[in-house]
Amino acid sequence: VILFFWQGDKPLKENEKIIYEDESDYNYIQVINEENQIRLVTEGGFGSQSIYSKDRILTDRYYDYFNLLPVLKNIESGNALIIGLASGIVSRQYNEFYPDFELTGYEIDPAIIKVSREYMHLGEQDVDIVEGDGRILLQKEEKKYDLVVIDAYVSEMHIPWHLATQEFFQEVRSHTAKDGLMAMNIIDSSDDKSLLNGFLSTVKSIYPYVYSIPVEKSGNNIIICSNSSLDFQKLSIINDERLQKLFEYSSKNIKEFTEINNDKIFTDNNAPLDILTGEMLIKKL
Repeated sequence: VILFFWQGDKPLKENEKIIYEDESDYNYIQVINEENQIRLVTEGGFGSQSIYSKDRILTDRYYDYFNLLPVLKNIESGNALIIGLASGIVSRQYNEFYPDFELTGYEIDPAIIKVSREYMHLGEQDVDIVEGDGRILLQKEEKKYDLVVIDAYVSEMHIPWHLATQEFFQEVRSHTAKDGLMAMNIIDSSDDKSLLNGFLSTVKSIYPYVYSIPVEKSGNNIIICSNSSLDFQKLSIINDERLQKLFEYSSKNIKEFTEINNDKIFTDNNAPLDILTGEMLIKKL
């Protein structure tokens, strides 16, 4: 039996104020107004935490790393799909740094969409928002995308297994352009990286080239998948100085994943994500 102790009622800091609080079919949602940013928090902080910075675009979190993709693909325009749009951090950044990209965002929770439009300025963004489950929507999708960003793994405590299997990533690849890229963030702060390695083996069974970047000062890991080898020297070509530090760090810390472990591949019939995340959390205690 695994026991988790709820700590969602922690007192707010003096400069924080809850301006929205409600429960949807999928999430317990809070919007917290701070001096320099607005945060959309689910599950009392144990779920996703979306940020709208009032005075800057970059977040200094894993979201920023998705800005590597257009440069690695060497395109300034195209189309991108975001599975797990939430409040639109990734789409906001793409509107800023890559304004010629056509963006589509899938989001399963209509309440998140509504709240993000009202409090997180999502309605000001140039992004086509589609409500529904990412896998089901993808199966109905007719387009192919230059870039696919998966940001649907909200925390270490909850990873939707049907968005983490070999069959799902095969569906993603079938909707990615021949020379397109797929990227996602995986949270794994454990020493053995069993969860991360499971994801790496799973996507490696679908994509010929798989890379990972440990996000600086966090347990997050960016995985980038491609049908062809990527030249990370392209990251030295920076059109915006705000991205310089991020690009330099990424080019130095990128690693290619080559040794697939067939026993670790997640499938629709075997995706023990709850076990892996539970073990990881126990090790933290």
